[in-house]
Amino acid sequence: MMSLPKTCCLAMFLSLSITGSIANNIDANTDTVSPAPPQNLYFDVFLDDKKIGKHNFIFSAIDNGYELNSEASYKVKILGITFFNYQHQSKELWQDNCLKSIQSSTDSNGDKYSVSSALVNESMQITTQDETFTTSECTRSFVYWEPDLLFSKALLNSQTGELQELEQSEELNGELRIIKISGKDVDIELHYQTDQATGLDLWKALIAKLENGRTLNYRSANIEGT
Repeated sequence: MMSLPKTCCLAMFLSLSITGSIANNIDANTDTVSPAPPQNLYFDVFLDDKKIGKHNFIFSAIDNGYELNSEASYKVKILGITFFNYQHQSKELWQDNCLKSIQSSTDSNGDKYSVSSALVNESMQITTQDETFTTSECTRSFVYWEPDLLFSKALLNSQTGELQELEQSEELNGELRIIKISGKDVDIELHYQTDQATGLDLWKALIAKLENGRTLNYRSANIEGT
């Protein structure tokens, strides 16, 4: 039986650095300009070199932040028979670089997961199919689209609702910025390229090592002709 790492589907989710502008006016009634949401991201998903599905990250603006809708769909077929089926949907609200709410559902080859949140006394209460707990500090999911925010002591797994402690490292390889994340059920390498027009590091690829020795790859649908 094939097993995928439970990292938010590698559900997962996006903010290339959020920037905004505030009108330079001393009038107390002057309106502020909300920061633009991250650009939408579209990935083809491969098991080793065989394409098995897609994972899309769609953003829309809200006050002081953005809403993310993430949807992943993988199927592994052999001779026309489906041996593994993965479906994940997640909705996240982000403000001031912190996760404010999350709703997700996942079907990993028949194993069902759900994550929801509520605001309780200004803290985030996370509920999964197994437990309910409260986070009192700024909570972040696996925010692959915002590389600098990945360097948090712990990240919320949007598939399982688990707050996972991680180790992160980074290096430069030519024009690539490479970030590696490791922890329980997590062995991921992320690739970023700098946008010359904006100076932002754009997420281009993800490589995750699976327990069976195979590799799950995310490749930007805007490059390599995919």
